[in-house]
Amino acid sequence: MKKFIILCLFAGFTVSAAAASPDKKKTGVIKEDAKSLIYVNSNGQKFKLTKNPKRTIIGFTSFVSLWYYAGGTAVGIPTSRKGAGNVPEAALKVPRIGSFSNLNMEKIIALKPDLVILYANVGGHRMAQEILKTNKTETVLLNYRNYDDFLRILNLFTKLNDKRDQRKMLASPVVSEISKITAKTKKLKGPRFISFMFSGGGLSVETNKANTAHMATMLGGKNIVSAANLPENVSRTSFSLEKIMMENPDVILITTMGNAKKLSAEMKKTLKKDPVWASMDAVKAGRVYFLPNNLFLYRANEKYPESFKMLAKAMYPREKWD
Repeated sequence: MKKFIILCLFAGFTVSAAAASPDKKKTGVIKEDAKSLIYVNSNGQKFKLTKNPKRTIIGFTSFVSLWYYAGGTAVGIPTSRKGAGNVPEAALKVPRIGSFSNLNMEKIIALKPDLVILYANVGGHRMAQEILKTNKTETVLLNYRNYDDFLRILNLFTKLNDKRDQRKMLASPVVSEISKITAKTKKLKGPRFISFMFSGGGLSVETNKANTAHMATMLGGKNIVSAANLPENVSRTSFSLEKIMMENPDVILITTMGNAKKLSAEMKKTLKKDPVWASMDAVKAGRVYFLPNNLFLYRANEKYPESFKMLAKAMYPREKWD
């Protein structure tokens, strides 16, 4: 296990950009009338969408609870591990259309959707969009990497579901609670951290584009992984074990993808028995945190305040957060 993890750190895992760098000024709903709207995603792609879709399929688990939060319902959603992804109770019995990384196009087409919501950063979703286009089914490809995208997608979803008047009511408690937490951490000395994604394919490090690292930075943390020389869309990259030793972070944050219980046990064993890891200040001080998938691997959506508070407790353990 020790050799496996070290090799993965040297090799690195880089998320390639799906298209050009995002243009924030042109992203979002750019035109709207009573029946439809035009949305531009952060890759610059335009989508004309009809309001009040009756049969919506969601291809990415992190969109599910946000779609329901915005007043929508679905006729198909991806499979996910039990208790993961914040799937609302109303969607638990909705038909499954394969995993988000392997959509079952036969099932999707058989459900006769009038809208399919897809994730722009997955190649299979871009292929699905092309197939559905020929089938004359409306689709939209969305980027949702971190909290910064939350309000923009909530705005789109409330408008599609004709709930625009409720948008502020839905967004306010989330934004207000997070603002209180971040206002407090601005007055504190932020710890230096590193954020890992651990999957069956190995261990990779996160830039501030990734969900967990982005939140930790909003809370005043200093990410030891720099994205200065990386393409705009890269959220995970290579970082040598020697570099981690040299930087010696105060806090280590770990999110798992796959069998969380098994992966966490493997990583804990490595941290304890490998003298290189065991020598790091974060490990010696017990400041290694395995974060729950439903709040960090998946986008927390309306539960973002819970994610931020949990992270704040890990980063600033001497402060009171309740």
